[in-house]
Amino acid sequence: MLFEPARVRQDSASVIYYLCARPPSYTLGQYFHAWAPELAARFTVVTYDALEKANPPKAGVYVFADLDQLAPRGMELALRFRRSLEPLRDQVRVLNEPTRVLRRYDLLRALHERGINSFDAYRLGEGRHPRSWPVLLRREHEHLGAIGDLVRTTEELRAAVARMIAAGQSTKGLIAVEFRDTADDRGVYRKYGAFLIGERLIPRHLLVSRHWCVKDPDLLEPDYIEEELRFVETFPRADEVRSIFEIAGIDYGRIDYSFYGDRLHVWEINTNPVLAYVKSAEPGAPRREVNERFARLARDAFLALDAPFSA
Repeated sequence: MLFEPARVRQDSASVIYYLCARPPSYTLGQYFHAWAPELAARFTVVTYDALEKANPPKAGVYVFADLDQLAPRGMELALRFRRSLEPLRDQVRVLNEPTRVLRRYDLLRALHERGINSFDAYRLGEGRHPRSWPVLLRREHEHLGAIGDLVRTTEELRAAVARMIAAGQSTKGLIAVEFRDTADDRGVYRKYGAFLIGERLIPRHLLVSRHWCVKDPDLLEPDYIEEELRFVETFPRADEVRSIFEIAGIDYGRIDYSFYGDRLHVWEINTNPVLAYVKSAEPGAPRREVNERFARLARDAFLALDAPFSA
């Protein structure tokens, strides 16, 4: 039953209600299975679609995840449910207040206007046009990375959109993001990541690749693994990273960023991120020390925000 603990609890810990667009077997599930099975009993997962038929909410911690992937109907349900928590304001804690979270496009625009990101983002058809080239195409409400290759001219942009339409692909939610080449002098790209879980800011990873769209760590030589370990142990410019979460109004999520020269550039903040993969817990897995460190700190952070509330 929604908003009822899945198990009878032997302690006074509250439930962490995790609200999301679809069941997060990929994002939370792998972490619970491989790294923190004891945490699973503290979570109750509820999809936004299910909120229409939900029982009255209970005291506890509410994480509004997936806000950047919600269609207008889903956002309406999230906002309506948030209002229903008001009578329990002294008994609930909300992470990712939906009335103030900046989703992907709005966050990129805000960071550019504040002079943090040198690049801008554009919704296709909004009347604004890229001022620098190349650009990358991606969808505003998805986390599948860039679509195709970099687009270098207005004509190439029109042709790319035309090809999508001809292939029967939707152009809804398509945005163009000005590209910044952050490769070092050896052609290596670095993508840094950090989680915010409540008040706790945790360095997550340093992914290294020769491709400009860094999704996985393609380079696993000892020097790069050691560089990643130094990053998570020292976490340079952590205050700057925390300030971006504050601008975004996000209390739970993972930020992805790189450095263009000495300037920090933010690509996105994912509000339903993968914590740690099952395969990363296997004996001898590459980067196991980094993943093990993060898994421990994330567990502590979840336990810290799961403070008891009086009923």
